[in-house]
Parts: sequence; C-alpha cells; structure tokens
Amino acid sequence: MKARYELRRYNELPKHEQYDKEGDAADLISKLVESITETVKEYHSFQTKFNAVEAIRNIFEEVIHTEGKVAKALRKWKMDSDWGSQLTEICEMFTRDDWSKMAVAKASDGTLYLDFFGKTAREAKKRGLDGDLRLYDALEILRTKPWVEGEYDKEGLEDSDNAGEEESNSKEESSSEAKSSSEDESDWEENERDHRREWERILKDEGV
Repeated sequence: MKARYELRRYNELPKHEQYDKEGDAADLISKLVESITETVKEYHSFQTKFNAVEAIRNIFEEVIHTEGKVAKALRKWKMDSDWGSQLTEICEMFTRDDWSKMAVAKASDGTLYLDFFGKTAREAKKRGLDGDLRLYDALEILRTKPWVEGEYDKEGLEDSDNAGEEESNSKEESSSEAKSSSEDESDWEENERDHRREWERILKDEGV
C-alpha cells in the first residue's frame, strides 16, 4: 500500500529532515484519496465501488496506525475533513442492489465487511480522528437500507434527516434507540445481531 510505504519513508528520514514534513504527507494522502474518488461513478458496478471504499479504508487505516514523528504530526495538525467527505461521496453512490450485496460482503479475514469496516471506525474514534475521516458517517450510509427511512447508525442514533418527524410510535422507537446508544458494548453487540438477522430476513424476501 502506497500510503504505508510513504508514511514510513518519511519516518526513515534523518530527524532534521522530518521537520514540517506532515504537510507533504497530508498532500500525499489527499492525492491518493482523490485519485480513487475520481475513478468511481454511480453507474459503475458494485465491485468497483466496493474496491474504492476498501482502498480508502486502507489508506485511513495507515493514517490511524502508522507511528513516527511525521505520522503523529499529520494526525495532530494536518488532518483534512475533505478525505472523509470523499469517502462518504462514494458510499452515497450505492444503490439498493449494491446495499443488498454490501450487507453480505466478506472482508479479507472472512468476517462480514461492515463489521470489519466498523473496527476501523472505532479505532479512528479512539484517536479522535473520526471528525475528519468520517468513517462512522460512511458506515451509516453503507448499513442503511436506502429505500427505508428512519434507520440508525452504528451507535444507535436516529438519522438526523428524520429526527422530530415521526408519529408517536416512531418517537417511542427513537427514545429506545437513543437509550441503547448509552449501553455498554455487549448490549450494543446484541443489537447488532438483531440488526443482522433483520438484514438476512429482508434479503431472503428480496430473493438475494
């Protein structure tokens, strides 16, 4: 992966040459993300869009985890929220059919891809980087059925576009979901399993 190679190359420079290189590193990341985004269109296949999402996730993984002075300075001073916006832009291109495929797509380690993606999102959040990388925003888009309103993101928060617009029964559901966001991780994982079963039911009904 070019991002890993380049970030580590900066760290191998003599210390006096590492000064202020985080700007160069940020420019590199920007060019890599842009080069991916520019090649993807809404009419492209699911696999093309999936590959683009995974390529950007890989870049962000390196930004999150690469150690050394330059990488640390990059995370502290030179993060660019446009990177995350470009990721969500690709996710917005996913169609109903794409969503059905993404719901059952597998990662390289054999786990469900959305769970795999969620791990990167949690790691970004722990380092305080999610505001720029927007991995949770991307995950919400990828996990939300595009033809159904009122879905919830990975932390159980109601979609902001639908907040305050539901009838009384929807408000009760919203209250329940908001409460679940404050539960411990084991309770959250139980909700995830319920959500996954609902996916499987819908996919079966759709004949996928």
